[in-house]
Amino acid sequence: MKRVFIILPILYFNLMASDKIIDQDIWERYIALSTSIEWNVKTDHEFYMMDVSRSYSLQSVRNENDKLYALLINSPILEKEVLNAGRVVLYELLKSYEQKEYYVTEKKEKSRVTYYSFSSVN
Repeated sequence: MKRVFIILPILYFNLMASDKIIDQDIWERYIALSTSIEWNVKTDHEFYMMDVSRSYSLQSVRNENDKLYALLINSPILEKEVLNAGRVVLYELLKSYEQKEYYVTEKKEKSRVTYYSFSSVN
């Protein structure tokens, strides 16, 4: 009887630890994907601020990525739903890359904003 009481907590902690490892793996993959998307946004910041359609496409990629992550963290993960959500994320990424190819050919101009510096003189 004592062995059962010793084995049950060990089994419980092992199961809890394995859930955390899986969740950590999903979280790390999600962070890596989000970081790469944010990096693309920040590197093209000046460029995509000038183009409204490009900023919308990048936002749609982030929205679909969030939906995919929400699907992954729910308890019953159905393979068909994950595949469909993954396809949507890839489709949005492809659309944003296609738009980037179309807009890169246009000539970029630097902004003509003049900055003034004011300092106090004693």
